[in-house]
Amino acid sequence: LLENGVKETADSIGLTAFDWAAVEGHDSILHFLLQLNPEYSKATDIYGRTALHHASKQGYTKVVRVLLDSGADPSALDALNITPLMAAASCEIPDRALNVIGKVFFYFLVSWHFTRKCICKVLFKKKKEI
Repeated sequence: LLENGVKETADSIGLTAFDWAAVEGHDSILHFLLQLNPEYSKATDIYGRTALHHASKQGYTKVVRVLLDSGADPSALDALNITPLMAAASCEIPDRALNVIGKVFFYFLVSWHFTRKCICKVLFKKKKEI
């Protein structure tokens, strides 16, 4: 339907089919939807939660990986200033929580390191020009 131009709608709290796929752990559906629109991973519900928040809280490691690989922000804050990493810590299944926390934290560190490295290159380049 989406491929044929049907407009996507959200429920009363702003969850779309994409978000519900994350909540329910359907990584193959997320992968398909991301091919249609890579921006889905950045969308938020009315509470500011992303699909990564939802998948992290449920402890769905495969879904978390799909979302992170598509550019979902592991440091995104919702309306209560909760990150996906913090949401993962509230998962009720300890083994799932640890797996998700590890993945989210790894992506967070990599993105932080990359950002820091880019900033240093820019600053170093400007220093040379002066």
